[in-house]
Amino acid sequence: MYNNNGFHEETNIDESQFTIEKVETVLKSLYFPQNNDYSALPQIQQWLIQFQKSFSSWSIGPLLLMSNIKEIQYFGASTIENKIKNNWLSLSQDMKKEFLDNLLLFLKTQITKCSTVVITRLCLAVSVIACHSTTDLWTNPILDVLQLSFQDINNLDSFDPTLVNLTLELLTIFPEELTNADYITQEKRNKVGLQFNKHNSKVFEILCKIMSLPQNQQTLIFMKSSLKCFKSWILFDCSPREYLIDSDLILKCFEAVSNNPKLVEDFLMVLDEMFTFMGGKIFRSYTSAFSLVLSRILMIFPSFYILALQEENQIFNQIFLLFSHIAENHIKTLLKNPELSNNFFKALIQMALKGDFETCELLSPVITEIAALHELHSTSSSSSTTTPTTSDCDISGWYQYLGEMVEVFRLKSMYPLDKDISDLYEEDAEKFFAFRVIAGDSVLEVYNILEGKILQQLLNSLWSDIQSFPTTKCWQSIEATIYLLSCLSESITEDTEFVPQLFSILGQLPIQSTPLIKSTMTLAGNYSNLIDKSTIFLEKIVKDFFPAFENPDLKSVASQSFLSISKNSKCASILSNSISQLISLCAPILSNNNKILDDPSNFNILEALLYIISTLPSDSQVLNYSTQLLYPFILFIKNYYTNQQQQQPPQQQTELRLLLSSINLLTKFCKIYDDEQVNEYGTTQQENNNNNNNNNNNNNNNNNNNNNNNNNNNNNNNNNNNNNNNNNNNIKPVFEIINNIIPIYRELLSLNELESSIIEAISIFYKKAIMINNNHQNITNIPEINRQLTLAFLKHKPLSLVLSTLSISIVNLPKEQHLDFLADSLSSISSKMIQIWSEKSNQNKKNKKINNNNNIDNDNNNQIQFENNELNEFKNLKISIYPDITKEYFTMITQYIRYNAVSIPQGVISHLFSIILVNITKIHDKVTARACFSFMALIITKSKEMKSQIKWEPLLNEINGWLSVHGELFIKQILYSAGGGIPRSVVQFISEVIASLVSSYPDVFRISALKCLSVDGFPSSNITKEQKEKFLNSLMLYRSKKLPLKIVTDFSLVSLGIATNQ
Repeated sequence: MYNNNGFHEETNIDESQFTIEKVETVLKSLYFPQNNDYSALPQIQQWLIQFQKSFSSWSIGPLLLMSNIKEIQYFGASTIENKIKNNWLSLSQDMKKEFLDNLLLFLKTQITKCSTVVITRLCLAVSVIACHSTTDLWTNPILDVLQLSFQDINNLDSFDPTLVNLTLELLTIFPEELTNADYITQEKRNKVGLQFNKHNSKVFEILCKIMSLPQNQQTLIFMKSSLKCFKSWILFDCSPREYLIDSDLILKCFEAVSNNPKLVEDFLMVLDEMFTFMGGKIFRSYTSAFSLVLSRILMIFPSFYILALQEENQIFNQIFLLFSHIAENHIKTLLKNPELSNNFFKALIQMALKGDFETCELLSPVITEIAALHELHSTSSSSSTTTPTTSDCDISGWYQYLGEMVEVFRLKSMYPLDKDISDLYEEDAEKFFAFRVIAGDSVLEVYNILEGKILQQLLNSLWSDIQSFPTTKCWQSIEATIYLLSCLSESITEDTEFVPQLFSILGQLPIQSTPLIKSTMTLAGNYSNLIDKSTIFLEKIVKDFFPAFENPDLKSVASQSFLSISKNSKCASILSNSISQLISLCAPILSNNNKILDDPSNFNILEALLYIISTLPSDSQVLNYSTQLLYPFILFIKNYYTNQQQQQPPQQQTELRLLLSSINLLTKFCKIYDDEQVNEYGTTQQENNNNNNNNNNNNNNNNNNNNNNNNNNNNNNNNNNNNNNNNNNNIKPVFEIINNIIPIYRELLSLNELESSIIEAISIFYKKAIMINNNHQNITNIPEINRQLTLAFLKHKPLSLVLSTLSISIVNLPKEQHLDFLADSLSSISSKMIQIWSEKSNQNKKNKKINNNNNIDNDNNNQIQFENNELNEFKNLKISIYPDITKEYFTMITQYIRYNAVSIPQGVISHLFSIILVNITKIHDKVTARACFSFMALIITKSKEMKSQIKWEPLLNEINGWLSVHGELFIKQILYSAGGGIPRSVVQFISEVIASLVSSYPDVFRISALKCLSVDGFPSSNITKEQKEKFLNSLMLYRSKKLPLKIVTDFSLVSLGIATNQ
């Protein structure tokens, strides 16, 4: 509340109002108001904020630490920490030295009088001073801290036990703070880091000494603090040799932990960082140490795991996580040591069997790493050359453990034996179904390695469980096996010999529970890509779905499976022979629009029928049957418009919902015939779609229906491409239906009032329609679609999704050919955007201070003044008011620039440049900043690339003309922004503009930058002339393709006064 990390000292504060007595009185009023009266709280808060910004707080803050009231102590410590973080550089060298000495003296002499949180804040403050002032003010901070408790660092037997915790706290915080110190430059960070590292060995020597002490209540606290400190220095990336080879520290830690389970949790964090830091780089260089450490882990931690399980101590999860991380980061190192790896996997599997399903989730990344090794080995075996890296990746010795992991997943995927799943807390049920998704993905990965062995293992388990069911009555085990078998479907494409065996077994399943029936139906749906190779089962399976459609508990999964089967083109083709009968069987569902669209299961059934229809051999059949199913919904949309035109009573929510569902259904229909997906730029990426087909189940599910449906969706992806390819021959009926829908949507969009959700649904439909048109070289409808969406954006509430669809339409039109409707669209929408940005401004004309987070000293001569009338009209526009709309608008213009720049109306680009120029310092969010600055960078870069293109000549003349008039002011604004005029979070996007200017207009940029930077105090008084020259020279010498982010970031930090160039 008061500890705003962004505050700076203000020179216009009346310092006389601040005394120690006054501050303490105000703080007591804050924390202990009389009669619980909080009415004065806002005024108190404001006064205290002013105090923290004042210069007086440097002297009063330390005095507050002497209070016997802990709240006042904490406020004093927080004030000190924030003053040092934000204003340390404003003090003279003598004042810094005095303040540091007093602070260290207080910590050394008064530590027992302060609470832990106060000590922590003060230690953080000391660490910030160390980052700022090593080595110019504080020559050797690490050595000084060590000598707080170990005065003679060559004789560690003698130490002050009252100060050991302080020493360890500071040693823990110092490397952490330096690693994250974004208030100093990287150069300074490296310099301080070198100084810290000079005493690594002594730090580890002291930690080793502490871990060797006889254990009692006090030394146990020392040891826990030492382990935290050890972890901090590991993350500081000091040389592992110093604590793995040259020191006995790691061995002393194992000895101490083996004697006291209370140290296990802290040591686990040390080991976890040691094995995972930077992808496990520590042990890659010290493999002998890896074997030693892992052997010690295997000696003590499995027994601690069992003990934790017995005591229901959640630390068992952390132990298992450590084992998982070891395998994830060091799988190749394990492979090189068969004996050690065998012991490791035996322990891992035994712990997994004894743990809960949440613990077993951690086996999944282990399997992924093993699968990656297998892939590497398979690739190297099939190639003509084998490198040493890939030749040592044979995992055949681990096949046994992979099979055992599959069994672990099968056992943990079982429904509870002692209770119904509905009896679990909702959160626990969600976790269980999420685990089953992970289990299915992991078993699939193992199948891709062992193939038939895993399939047969699961079939054997299934048959065994069915045989023993009369005795065990355990349907849960059967269901878990069926579930995992269904998860293998997407990888089984050729070997179908087992299908008769599988479906024969399914015929003997005991129908004992709804989950078992659901999983069986899911399996049938998932194996639709194999059922077409065993057609004798297809008719029976689909026939079984129809009774299930009448059962509320089974309807969802049955409809999903029916849809999954129908998405397979061969299955759909076989079923299309009976399409009339299928539609007749579904007649009770299809007879009422509300009945269809109010229930997602009915929607699935209708969609499945449309997939089947899409495989019919003739255009007329596809058109007739599709129209039969879709006509009621098209008619409803048309009638909705008519009713609104006739001013019928206001629409009910049910009507709106039905309208939305009807539009979505028509979009689904289009999707059946769309064989390519669209990325954010509107271009197709078939290869991405193919990759997506192999995606694993990732969604967490709330119930078993969703869990089973997720499996169906994976298989649906596989089926979808097959179906799309088959549908290319039947595209003409789709065009006819789309052509009939477009005029209806035009009428709908012309209504004076229309819900945003409806406009967005129509936009999505048009996206799909545009892509179908493009894929089949039919663009006749795109101009009309563009006009409708432009009108929708102008007439109704502006929506980003409308602009997104318009962007895609541009990509699918003739390239670099002037199109009047495109020019009109951009002109109208640009005017609308300016109106949107203006409306918010007109509501509030008050001048606001620049966001406190900017942390900038704004001298009057640094304020950019806009005397030019042309620019004045763009002042006070709020281009960040709707970030998503602004983003999509600039994305749309980017599409114009990339594909049809000749359709950009004269003046649009120069207007936008002017708007951004005038309002650049008011862009505070990343979404708007990325959109605006990427647009500018692209235009500037293109102006160089397209210099020889005749069609680009008008646009290039406009850009060059604007730069000739406003270029110097533009570059000044850019440098001012980079120097702290905008929040640091968006500086990275300003660097794009700077990079484009340097590469495309180097002479213009250098001349203007020299003129701006030569002014004293620009962009702030914190940066020197020499530093500005270094910045500009670095930019002009810059040749990397990557953005000059580091150069600009360092310039920003120095200009803000929160870093120096030292």
